[in-house]
Amino acid sequence: MKRVIVLLVLFQLTFSFAQGRGRGGGQQQRGNMKIPKFEAAKVAGIFQYDSKKVLKKLKLKKKDSLAMSVEAHLATYNSEIEFIANANKDLLEGLDVVVNQNMKSAIQNRDRAALMETRKMTIEKIKPIKDEIRKHEKKLNLALEALLSEEQNKKWLSYQKFQKEKLEPKLSRPDGRDRPNSGSRRQGGQRGGF
Repeated sequence: MKRVIVLLVLFQLTFSFAQGRGRGGGQQQRGNMKIPKFEAAKVAGIFQYDSKKVLKKLKLKKKDSLAMSVEAHLATYNSEIEFIANANKDLLEGLDVVVNQNMKSAIQNRDRAALMETRKMTIEKIKPIKDEIRKHEKKLNLALEALLSEEQNKKWLSYQKFQKEKLEPKLSRPDGRDRPNSGSRRQGGQRGGF
């Protein structure tokens, strides 16, 4: 999943870069283009759950024994993730600096090979961290699945998916001129497929 995020960011940069050259305004658009800031911790999937929000989402009372068990599992997960983040702090901060610099220079120099090399290096460095996080996440999900009802577990998985999606980078449009509205360029004047 996080690999897809990295790919989206890099391909978005590559694609918007390629569009700018073909319109004759490449120099002007290049100055206006925003380079998204790379955050290695988000790409790796490092985040912690807020137990109060989780309990509210699952509609559990704080004094309930089930709520206490859920809080205990979340606290364990959060401490494991914090340990991973601290153990890899230097690597993640270094990746932030290197990737942001490489993306900026590759875009300015129109060097796709440098973008692809940066992407490859990023995936290689972050993969072990992501694998370790997935292992802890799977352990948490199995523990909560044993505790929660089927409906509560669905809510938990939905909440978890939402939290992961918040980590994904936002795809921005430079100023709307590059992408037309969805219905403006349909062939044959058809609307809605009729």
